[in-house]
Amino acid sequence: MEMEKARLTIEEKLKGMVDADPNLHNAYLLIHSEKHKIHWNMAHGLTDDVAANAEQPYHTASIGKTFTALIIAKLTEEGKISMGI
Repeated sequence: MEMEKARLTIEEKLKGMVDADPNLHNAYLLIHSEKHKIHWNMAHGLTDDVAANAEQPYHTASIGKTFTALIIAKLTEEGKISMGI
């Protein structure tokens, strides 16, 4: 029951943030943890009068490059990989 309460709390905070900011039309949030057996897809807001749907495909543009670079830098810093320099 604690996990469900946590999920509902996070979902309410997501909705509150979207509703409170007129410049934010919608938001999608995925929380995943294999350790805790969590996979929560959440979405709130509108795009062209269509409600956000957590199951719809979402275009992330080039943000994946930023996350990949950050992961590589972190693993290099921890000595877990080498960039061969």
